[in-house]
Amino acid sequence: GMDHELLGTVLDDAEVSIVIADDAVPGGPWRVLHPEALDRAEPAPITPVHPDDMAYIVYSSGSTGTPKGATHAHRDMRAPAITPVPEPRCETGE
Repeated sequence: GMDHELLGTVLDDAEVSIVIADDAVPGGPWRVLHPEALDRAEPAPITPVHPDDMAYIVYSSGSTGTPKGATHAHRDMRAPAITPVPEPRCETGE
Protein backbone atom coordinates (compact mmCIF):
# COMPACT_ATOMS: atom_id res chain seq x y z
CA GLY A 1 0.00 0.00 0.00
CA MET A 2 0.86 3.65 -0.11
CA ASP A 3 2.98 5.22 2.65
CA HIS A 4 0.64 6.73 5.29
CA GLU A 5 2.38 10.11 5.28
CA LEU A 6 2.19 10.34 1.49
CA LEU A 7 -1.44 9.22 1.50
CA GLY A 8 -2.28 11.86 4.12
CA THR A 9 -0.58 14.53 2.01
CA VAL A 10 -2.54 13.55 -1.11
CA LEU A 11 -5.87 13.34 0.73
CA ASP A 12 -5.27 16.71 2.35
CA ASP A 13 -4.24 18.34 -0.94
CA ALA A 14 -7.31 16.93 -2.73
CA GLU A 15 -9.54 18.29 0.08
CA VAL A 16 -11.50 15.04 0.25
CA SER A 17 -14.41 14.78 2.65
CA ILE A 18 -14.99 11.00 2.52
CA VAL A 19 -12.54 8.12 2.06
CA ILE A 20 -13.81 4.61 1.29
CA ALA A 21 -11.18 2.12 2.41
CA ASP A 22 -10.85 -1.29 3.99
CA ASP A 23 -7.26 -0.58 5.12
CA ALA A 24 -6.02 1.88 7.71
CA VAL A 25 -6.11 5.50 6.55
CA PRO A 26 -4.26 8.37 8.23
CA GLY A 27 -6.39 10.65 10.37
CA GLY A 28 -7.57 13.94 8.95
CA PRO A 29 -10.66 16.05 8.43
CA TRP A 30 -12.17 13.35 6.21
CA ARG A 31 -14.68 10.70 7.19
CA VAL A 32 -13.53 7.10 6.63
CA LEU A 33 -16.10 4.51 5.54
CA HIS A 34 -15.55 0.78 5.16
CA PRO A 35 -16.88 -0.50 1.80
CA GLU A 36 -19.48 -2.67 3.60
CA ALA A 37 -21.02 0.51 5.04
CA LEU A 38 -22.12 1.42 1.52
CA ASP A 39 -24.43 -1.61 1.47
CA ARG A 40 -26.35 -0.14 4.42
CA ALA A 41 -26.34 3.50 3.26
CA GLU A 42 -29.27 5.35 1.74
CA PRO A 43 -28.74 6.33 -1.90
CA ALA A 44 -27.57 9.91 -2.32
CA PRO A 45 -29.65 12.26 -4.44
CA ILE A 46 -28.47 12.63 -8.01
CA THR A 47 -27.10 16.11 -8.63
CA PRO A 48 -26.56 17.72 -12.02
CA VAL A 49 -22.98 17.78 -13.30
CA HIS A 50 -21.59 20.38 -15.69
CA PRO A 51 -19.02 19.21 -18.28
CA ASP A 52 -16.48 21.66 -16.81
CA ASP A 53 -16.91 20.35 -13.22
CA MET A 54 -13.92 18.44 -11.85
CA ALA A 55 -14.33 14.67 -12.14
CA TYR A 56 -11.05 13.36 -10.73
CA ILE A 57 -7.45 14.18 -9.83
CA VAL A 58 -4.42 12.19 -10.98
CA TYR A 59 -1.37 12.49 -8.73
CA SER A 60 2.20 12.12 -9.86
CA SER A 61 5.46 12.82 -8.08
CA GLY A 62 6.94 14.23 -11.26
CA SER A 63 10.59 15.17 -11.08
CA THR A 64 10.45 16.77 -7.62
CA GLY A 65 9.27 13.79 -5.59
CA THR A 66 6.42 15.92 -4.18
CA PRO A 67 2.91 14.77 -5.15
CA LYS A 68 1.22 17.07 -7.64
CA GLY A 69 -2.38 16.72 -8.70
CA ALA A 70 -3.64 17.27 -12.23
CA THR A 71 -7.39 17.85 -12.34
CA HIS A 72 -9.63 16.52 -15.09
CA ALA A 73 -13.15 17.70 -15.90
CA HIS A 74 -16.10 15.53 -16.83
CA ARG A 75 -15.68 16.90 -20.38
CA ASP A 76 -12.31 15.08 -20.53
CA MET A 77 -14.07 11.74 -20.06
CA ARG A 78 -16.25 12.02 -23.18
CA ALA A 79 -13.94 9.88 -25.32
CA PRO A 80 -15.19 6.35 -25.84
CA ALA A 81 -14.00 3.90 -23.21
CA ILE A 82 -13.38 1.29 -25.88
CA THR A 83 -11.59 2.12 -29.10
CA PRO A 84 -12.64 -0.09 -32.00
CA VAL A 85 -9.83 -2.27 -33.30
CA PRO A 86 -9.80 -2.86 -37.05
CA GLU A 87 -10.10 -6.42 -38.25
CA PRO A 88 -6.70 -7.92 -39.15
CA ARG A 89 -6.09 -8.23 -42.87
CA CYS A 90 -4.21 -11.21 -44.20
CA GLU A 91 -3.11 -11.63 -47.76
CA THR A 92 -2.86 -15.05 -49.37
CA GLY A 93 0.49 -16.63 -48.56
CA GLU A 94 1.03 -14.79 -45.27
